This record gives sequence, structure tokens and C-alpha cells, in this order.
Amino acid sequence: MSVSDRLSKRLEAVAGFVTKGNGIIDIGTDHAYLPIELISRGIASSALAVDVNPGPLERAKENIRKAGLEDKIKISLGNGLSGVDDTAGKSIIIAGMGGPLALGILEAYPEKIAASSEFILQIQSRIEDFRRGLEKINIKIIDEDMVFENGKYYPVIKAVSAGDFPKEEPSDKKDANALKNLIHYRYGPVLMEKKSGVLMEFLIFERGILDKAIEEIKRNKSDSKETKEKLKELEEKRYLNREAERLMSV
Repeated sequence: MSVSDRLSKRLEAVAGFVTKGNGIIDIGTDHAYLPIELISRGIASSALAVDVNPGPLERAKENIRKAGLEDKIKISLGNGLSGVDDTAGKSIIIAGMGGPLALGILEAYPEKIAASSEFILQIQSRIEDFRRGLEKINIKIIDEDMVFENGKYYPVIKAVSAGDFPKEEPSDKKDANALKNLIHYRYGPVLMEKKSGVLMEFLIFERGILDKAIEEIKRNKSDSKETKEKLKELEEKRYLNREAERLMSV
């Protein structure tokens, strides 16, 4: 089996967002399949494969050796960007990580983030909060993709550092955009703009889950505070889901 055969569909989407000629920094590289493939395809000029766990990093080192790419791919044992000295002009890749952990890595090193060329981010959880967090540290989403693989939907984000922090919107403008912003945080501004077919599939899939959960709560007829709060939360999510689908259909 070749390394390219080992790239999952979501990692193919990540690879497709890397700007050709850039050096890459792959945070949480695991077995280094992605850096190996990006170098082998002539997309990345160099790579640093970073992982916090020694075991996977040893396997990454062996895979790099087998590919004959020791001169192009270096490895680093460390947490996030802590052991990375040079980020200037490089693509920072974080794929397969939870939203809070990935955001913490980006928040911890503002100078390294500002020097980077771009960020390719495939986040596994809390994507809505993650998009909000990117905005707070002034990382701007410029492209998005979504893939369906093994029964799950995976969003992939391409972003850049936007320089100075954005100025606060006037309150009247902020209020007018509130619903649209909520939908964009939840489902992705570029995916919405592209009218992504995979996102539309996800909206239909998600609506089915929400409908089922709401009906289950109503059927139980519980008057507890916790149940009422849960029902309100689910109904708000279903409202955003329906509004997103309506906007996608315009």
C-alpha cells in the first residue's frame, strides 16, 4: 500500500488547500502520512512533522525514512507550536484535533501565528465555538470544504492571519447580522456561500437527528427544568438548521 492510499478523504481535502511551494508545519502529525504525501506530490517545499507523543513520532520517522525524504521532512517532539522556531511563510496544518485543543494551540503563540502564511484546519468537535475563536484572534476564513467519510461529516477550513484585530461593529449593524452570524458560525460562511452540496446533505441529516430528539422529549412529557432547557436548546438548533437550508436554497 502506498502512502497516498493511506490518506483518508478528509486528509485529501486538507492537502488540497495547501498553497503549492509552501513549507508546512503539521501539528499532531501522527504517522506523518500527510507531510510525506505533500512532499511527494511536489506541493510542499519542506515539512516539519510535530507530535506530542513519542510513539507516533517514532513511526513517523520510520515512514519518512522509508520514503527517502529525511532531507525534506524534519520531526519535532512537542506540544503544539512550543518547539517550532520558524513559522514565517509556512502553512500550519492542524487536522483531526478537537476544537478547544486546536484553538488553544493557535491562541498560545500570537507572534508565530502572525508570521504564518496560512492555516489548514480540520476540526473534529466544537466547530461552532472554534470558528468564533478564530475571529477573536483575527484569523480569517478564506475557504472551506466538507467531506463525508465513514458515516461522518468533516469540515475543512483554510484561513489566514488578518493583521490588526477587527474594529467593533456598530450595535445596529451587529443586531441586523446576528442571525446570519449564528448560522455562519455553526455551518461555515464559505460553505454557505458556495451552497455546498455536502453541507446541504449534512443539514438534512442533522435535521432528522434534531426532529427525533425533540419528539422524544415531547413524548416523555417531563416538566423538569433540565428537560425544558434541553428542549429549548434543540428547538433553537433546529431553527438555525432550517434557516441555513432556506438560505442555501435561495
